[in-house]
Amino acid sequence: MFIGVHAMLPVVIATAADIACTAKSQKRAFSVSDRWAFGFCGILPDVLTPHIGLHSRLTSFSHTLWFVLAALPVLLILSYLWHRRNFMRFAIFCWFAVTLHLLCDMISGGIAPLYPLSAKVFSFYRILPKFWIPLDVLTISVFMTELVLLRKLETKSDLLYVVRKR
Repeated sequence: MFIGVHAMLPVVIATAADIACTAKSQKRAFSVSDRWAFGFCGILPDVLTPHIGLHSRLTSFSHTLWFVLAALPVLLILSYLWHRRNFMRFAIFCWFAVTLHLLCDMISGGIAPLYPLSAKVFSFYRILPKFWIPLDVLTISVFMTELVLLRKLETKSDLLYVVRKR
């Protein structure tokens, strides 16, 4: 898949959590900078080892189970430095974004999760390359729709606050 889905899918999920929390308690689950971090974690495997072809992805350390396991303690430490109060939730979601990247690659060409110990490729080729750009556009469109909904919920809660205050 292209970079749009890798970056935006965790952001779409985090924004959906924001919508649910805002509808329930008028308070977001994640900040804007949190969502930026989730998007970056979603593209992290491609940033660390860029690849053009499938072969380079299959031999890339950042597209293995070893990378996912190694990323968790690093993300926990960095999250603790960034978010002392809610660092566990933030770290787990960043780790989820990295893992989601590998799952997306698994359904759009495959990964070799145990490389270099095993070159066995796990592939459920469900998303063909001709659908990658439309999926990028769809993911970004869903995110923009979520932002509009989130803003309407926040505006509604602001209005309720003003009415209650009077």
